[in-house]
Amino acid sequence: MSVRKTVVFDLGYVLVDLDWSRAVNRLSGVTAIPREEIIPRVVADPILEAYETGRAPTEAFLNGVRELLQVTLSRDELADIWTGVFVRNPIMETLFQETAIRTNVAILSDTNPLHWNYLRSLIPVVRKTERAVVSHELGSRKPSLRNYQEVAARCEAQPADCLFLDDKDENVIGAQLAGMSAFRFTTPDEARRRIDRFLSES
Repeated sequence: MSVRKTVVFDLGYVLVDLDWSRAVNRLSGVTAIPREEIIPRVVADPILEAYETGRAPTEAFLNGVRELLQVTLSRDELADIWTGVFVRNPIMETLFQETAIRTNVAILSDTNPLHWNYLRSLIPVVRKTERAVVSHELGSRKPSLRNYQEVAARCEAQPADCLFLDDKDENVIGAQLAGMSAFRFTTPDEARRRIDRFLSES
């Protein structure tokens, strides 16, 4: 096994789960926007991409969400709702730790300052990870070739020596086009099998 082999994990729906109903439940009581439109309205607006690529500061993002959802929540109230969607996944945290004992591990995620800082405070393996490429610091999101090249460079590895796990097909394809091995994450058991197979290859 090459010491330069690296297993790269996505964050959302891989290392940590998300329950957007938590945010919807809280927001539906303070906005006239239909429940089913609350999250899609934020996701589709350019303010989210700007925030996740470092082109908009947190205050501009929160102000944009206030306008989109027509709410008068305070900065702290809205930030608490935005970060309150995460659900820890102990099985994947353990797999990450076990993989880190065997080889290099890294995180590659499309995220934003509020989510990233919250996850670092919530999950020890995220906080302790030395190799992390996050979109709001890099200035681009997956499946941009730049993201995959950057995480490989930070790990001092060639893309061919990297295995990437992500929940979205387009991001898996992007990693493969960058020269990485990659697969769409479905279950921890399948992830473990894929990682074992990758690390056993010469």
